[in-house]
Amino acid sequence: MLGTQIYYELHDYIVCFLAFNINLLTFSAVTSIFIIKLAPSKLCNHNTNTMEPIKYIAQNERDEQWGLTVCSVGYQKVGADEEYPPQKHNQEYLFNPANGRVLPEYQLLYIVEGEGILQTRHGGQHNIKAGDMFLLFPGEWHTYRPDPSTGWKEYWIGFSGTNIDNRVQAGFFSVEKPVYTIGYNETIVEL
Repeated sequence: MLGTQIYYELHDYIVCFLAFNINLLTFSAVTSIFIIKLAPSKLCNHNTNTMEPIKYIAQNERDEQWGLTVCSVGYQKVGADEEYPPQKHNQEYLFNPANGRVLPEYQLLYIVEGEGILQTRHGGQHNIKAGDMFLLFPGEWHTYRPDPSTGWKEYWIGFSGTNIDNRVQAGFFSVEKPVYTIGYNETIVEL
C-alpha cells in the first residue's frame, strides 16, 4: 500500500510525501496524501500521551519556493467527555464545533483512536472512526469533533502551497470527498 517516500528536511520539521492506493467502495484510485509532521520526539511523548505545546510554524520564502509551507502541526488525545477543542490553540485556529470555521490553509487530520463527526459545506456529514484521515480545504466551512462517549486521538498538519493546489486542481483531492479510510498505520504515526 505504501508507495514512495521522499524526505526533505526544512528547518525543524520533515516533509514526507506518501503515496497510497485508496480502495473506496465504488472505485480504486491512486492518491497522493501529504503527511507533514514534526519528528515525534519534538512534538509529544508517545509513552505517556502527553502533548508539548502545539506548534505554529513561521513560513519563509524558501518554503514557498519548495511549493509547500507548513503552518501548524500537532497531536492531541481527547478523552471521553473532555472539552473539544482544548483551549490551548492559537485564537485563529480555535473554534466552536457548533458553529464551525473556515481556515486559510489545508489541514490533514489522522484519527488513530476513537470516533466522531466531520461536516463540511460541500462534503456533507461523515462519521469518522479510527484509521480515517480527513482533508480540510482553505475557504471551505467545516466542523468536526470527537464523540463525547469515546473521545479520540488525532494528529494534524496545516499547510499551503502550489504543490497541494496543483493536486486539487488535477482532481486528486476534492471538497466533496474529504475522508480517506487508510486504517491504522504505525509508519505514519511514527513519522
